[in-house]
Amino acid sequence: MNPSKNDVVERYLNRIRQEIYNLAPIEDFIEMLRNDLYEYQKSNPDCTEEDLESAFGSPEEIAKDYLDENNAVQPKEVAESKRKKNIIIAILIVALVAVSAYLIDLHRHQQAMATDVIIIED
Repeated sequence: MNPSKNDVVERYLNRIRQEIYNLAPIEDFIEMLRNDLYEYQKSNPDCTEEDLESAFGSPEEIAKDYLDENNAVQPKEVAESKRKKNIIIAILIVALVAVSAYLIDLHRHQQAMATDVIIIED
């Protein structure tokens, strides 16, 4: 086959890989899809990426369907989960700083009270 024709299939597969974001093991799926794409290309030798998209779907759709079928976490869910974790960590850090400041202030006041000496003379 002409290398440029193979490039069309490989570029299409790379776009699908990028959409999946390593959220699920995909090598078997990609290999099966690669075989289907090359079969399609044999029957349509002058096909372009747009032709592959119209026949098989956009890389985004294929990735979403694959992730849905394999119960993999979606990229948006990962981003939202990460955002929630970051907010919780920020709140905990602020609370830790506030408690530390309070304890330091409390310690200073206790030392000041312990060092005060009152002398009463007759």
